[in-house]
Amino acid sequence: MAVIDGVSGLEVTVEVAGQTATEYEDHHTSSNASSDKSVTRYIESKDDTEFSVTFRINPSYAWEPSHHSLEVRLWIDGDYATGAIFSKHHARSITFYGAERQRSDTTQWYRRKFKFSALKISDHHSLSKDDIKKNRLKKIGTVLVTVTRCVAGKEIPFRNKAAPHDESALEFSEKAMKGSAIAHGMILTREEEISNRQTISVQPLDSDNGPIATFNFLYRSRDALRAGMIIGRTPSPDPTDGMSIEDLRRLARERLEMPVKIEAKVKREWDDTKDSIENRSLFVNVKRSRRESPIDLTDD
Repeated sequence: MAVIDGVSGLEVTVEVAGQTATEYEDHHTSSNASSDKSVTRYIESKDDTEFSVTFRINPSYAWEPSHHSLEVRLWIDGDYATGAIFSKHHARSITFYGAERQRSDTTQWYRRKFKFSALKISDHHSLSKDDIKKNRLKKIGTVLVTVTRCVAGKEIPFRNKAAPHDESALEFSEKAMKGSAIAHGMILTREEEISNRQTISVQPLDSDNGPIATFNFLYRSRDALRAGMIIGRTPSPDPTDGMSIEDLRRLARERLEMPVKIEAKVKREWDDTKDSIENRSLFVNVKRSRRESPIDLTDD
């Protein structure tokens, strides 16, 4: 659960496969440190897995001035996905399951759910597109929620914004991928019809300079989190786990006896080596004695 110390009562969580994602701090750099208006956390992304984002308002939030509302906007991989408006006397939480749009030919609304998907290396990109793709890659791996105080206006027609995010959006050349720690991106699932939504105009409060709260989640694969030392490596399992008391006692006895056996083995090996050296020396001396027999200088 991500919270901001300077703005009490607002919180955001990310759910992966229906379970609240564990949040990690990066203790190795100060660039991700929380401020009085923002917070940054790492979460683990899993291939081919749907995810959602939940925003909550707790009773501790100060609705001052009382006439203001909260505009919540969700951005994924640098693109606007969806949003909602909250007022003091309305709902206190919402879960964003996907991008919600209205069909251009009808008034029917539909949703395409958020889903993590692996990036793919493709050889079909021209060199002119590499720079574009590299800039695109810099935005992938982010879930951003902004909260802005505003005054709600009247109902307005929905302005349909593109939400492409299919698998082709996650294809990159090997050159563009070089040096990147990003393994996953977001795609949208197939359309499913939902009830009609209401859209209204908003006007930010003049006294505020932008959002009062920004929640930033950086999603990475488990391998990338380990490589970046965001999470520790999984320790090797203890070989004694699951062993019975009798087996543990037997193992303890074997370890106690082990130095004695090693010492005896070393002594035997040294004795064998010593015998071998002595035998070899004897053999050499014998051979030398045979080669170096005395020469008879007497004349027969």
